[in-house]
Amino acid sequence: MTSATSSCCARTRVSANGEPVTAEDVKFSSERYRGAAQSLIKERVEAIEASDPQHVRFKLKKPWPDFLTFYSSASGAGWIVHKKYVEKVGELTPRQYEDITIKGT
Repeated sequence: MTSATSSCCARTRVSANGEPVTAEDVKFSSERYRGAAQSLIKERVEAIEASDPQHVRFKLKKPWPDFLTFYSSASGAGWIVHKKYVEKVGELTPRQYEDITIKGT
């Protein structure tokens, strides 16, 4: 990637409770990430936009060729939870999230 924008489509995925994952869930989860790479992501990502229910756009401050690899697997920042669920029950421990994280279809 040579641009400073990374767009991705939220593929058809469901969580353990059977609810579909939306772009808003991806945005919410990304903005609340507090892992070891939090400061690096915060200093390199300018904004996260959910342009429609399935599309997410990460606006980067400058080109970051390995952003998607870093975000999706290397950092753990790509763990997605349902926004409505977290708003309903509050923050959980990482162990508790293992039971509700997104499952691929």
